[in-house]
Amino acid sequence: MLTLDGKGRITVPARWLTDLMTTVQGQLVVAKNPDGCLSLYPLPVWLNLEQHLLSLPSADDAWRRIFIGSATDVEIDSGSRVLRCGTGRG
Repeated sequence: MLTLDGKGRITVPARWLTDLMTTVQGQLVVAKNPDGCLSLYPLPVWLNLEQHLLSLPSADDAWRRIFIGSATDVEIDSGSRVLRCGTGRG
């Protein structure tokens, strides 16, 4: 579990930092999770999930609103941190 610092940032654990910087250039998406947490996705993983959510029947609109409606682009900064706020995807 990751926690926010006093300025609302999380530090990306070293074991994931290199992979995230080399494979997705630090581009991530944060979205609400139905269990009350936030989930952080590498951008390509998010794009696949988003496509899947958009293909669900209309009976699953609530899932789309939870995930897609809350999705926000974030990036890893030079201090290996992710800000808790970013630009919405919608």
